[in-house]
Amino acid sequence: MVTQSKTVEDLRAAIDARIESCRHFASGRIDSFGRVVGVGELPDSSRHERQDHQLDAAGRVLRLDRYEREFSKPTRRYYHYLGDSDKVSESVWFDRYGRLENIHRYLYDRDSGLMLERAEYTREGALYYRILSSYGQGDTLAQDLWLGPDGKQLKRYVYTYEDGELVREEHYGKADGMVGYFEMEYDQGGNLALKAWFSGDRLQSLTAYEYDQENRVIETVLADGDEMIEARQTFGYDQVGNVVEECWFDSHDQLVKHLRYGVDDLSVGS
Repeated sequence: MVTQSKTVEDLRAAIDARIESCRHFASGRIDSFGRVVGVGELPDSSRHERQDHQLDAAGRVLRLDRYEREFSKPTRRYYHYLGDSDKVSESVWFDRYGRLENIHRYLYDRDSGLMLERAEYTREGALYYRILSSYGQGDTLAQDLWLGPDGKQLKRYVYTYEDGELVREEHYGKADGMVGYFEMEYDQGGNLALKAWFSGDRLQSLTAYEYDQENRVIETVLADGDEMIEARQTFGYDQVGNVVEECWFDSHDQLVKHLRYGVDDLSVGS
């Protein structure tokens, strides 16, 4: 861990030496059980990112390289685990110039193994915020509460499920007034099909997702509150599922950006 006497460079070198394989994902996150996972969902109204998960012999992610298409160098996250388990105890984040950005630490319930708290610290070691998580039936995440260094609420998210799928995500601010909420719909394959953002009862934006037979996103469409298309993005894949082509279109369906790039012929996670 970065709190030990070893230098940051020593810790990074020690982790890099244990890397044995790599998998590509559209994005990544740490789930409720503290496992680093790759996910296919793309962020609303933002450009596609590739995240390369570097794994050890046990299949645990040791380093995550996050590429933004505008930059040649990735930002990086290094992961430390609780003993031989797959639960992350600490993640250390660096910018694309190799400078330490921040540190994240995680606490879990001993019985269920669910994550109870995430805390972010600045590069100087000062607490930036904490996230306290609570759960409902079936170990589904019910609420995330953000607290500042003074213990006061920064924001709060409340999650609602139907048939095991997240269908509503409510956002509350510092004074606990509702800022807005997302509503989600899914296709027959369980893929996210629509994600709508409401402020009050008014629709503000809508993102639609289209998938191919391999359940890979091939198109996202962003619309405004009047359901007028603002932007569209399409994706092309190689034989193993890596994204090799992206096109952006404006509200008039005019091509505004077209990227082609090569990637290593590696296996792809979903």
